[in-house]
Amino acid sequence: MRTLLRLVALCSTLVGCVSSAPPEHAAEVVVPQPPANPSSEHPPAVASAAPPVEHKPTFVLPRVAVADAIGAGCQPGTPTAAPGTVGPLSRVETCGKNNRKSIEIASATVLMPTPDGGPSPLPCKPAPMGETQINQVDACVVGDELILTSLCMVCRMMGAGSVVHAELSALTPEQSSTLWQALQMKGDPPRDAAGWSSAVAAASRKQPQPQP
Repeated sequence: MRTLLRLVALCSTLVGCVSSAPPEHAAEVVVPQPPANPSSEHPPAVASAAPPVEHKPTFVLPRVAVADAIGAGCQPGTPTAAPGTVGPLSRVETCGKNNRKSIEIASATVLMPTPDGGPSPLPCKPAPMGETQINQVDACVVGDELILTSLCMVCRMMGAGSVVHAELSALTPEQSSTLWQALQMKGDPPRDAAGWSSAVAAASRKQPQPQP
């Protein structure tokens, strides 16, 4: 009997040890985590830079062919003679930067009054710049454009001479020098339209102004 009781007590002790033993570790469940920056996998589309906008002249001289107008494609090396002029304008390279026309030339007859008394075809009123032995030279600047008129004072035909229209930012150094000399200026030509505008205005103020 005592032996039986001892066995019961021993079993009780073993059961208590078993029950107090720490349970086995539960299997770990891996929960997938979202990416730290979902947008990094699909970055937002970046808009491409807009191409530079080329300057377009405010006007085109009347009676100028499309192939001879400012902006038309060209190849340098074919100087044009401005009608009714001498000096620098007798040989003008009209092809400017990037193989584009930067100077267009028309006969001064485009300045003659029309029968209906229409407005001047020019966007600004040329101011006196000086006289040569043959030509009266006037000029004005509007925006990025130079207007130069060279009227023949000894020619018998009315309207003899030329009107030169130039896109200043598209001129080559050679073209700038030609127009600068045609305006009877000394030194080097300006580098931008603002410099041209200031120089033309200053030179005009030194000239006798026409009487109204």
